[in-house]
Amino acid sequence: MEASPPTTAGAGADGELDPVPVPGCDVCASAHGDREPARTDGRTLTVRSCSGVIEGHPHGQEGRT
Repeated sequence: MEASPPTTAGAGADGELDPVPVPGCDVCASAHGDREPARTDGRTLTVRSCSGVIEGHPHGQEGRT
């Protein structure tokens, strides 16, 4: 049985783990590129928003339209 790849990494301000960007996904790359500077600057709302984008958009999941 193969292990699943991690879906979270790094801890947010509230101690929850952040979603991991999917390699090769332009949406994830863009959101991640915005998220890390926002984290450094203390803009927690932007960090949460970017994490929501990374976590919430589909990556070839069946059944989504």
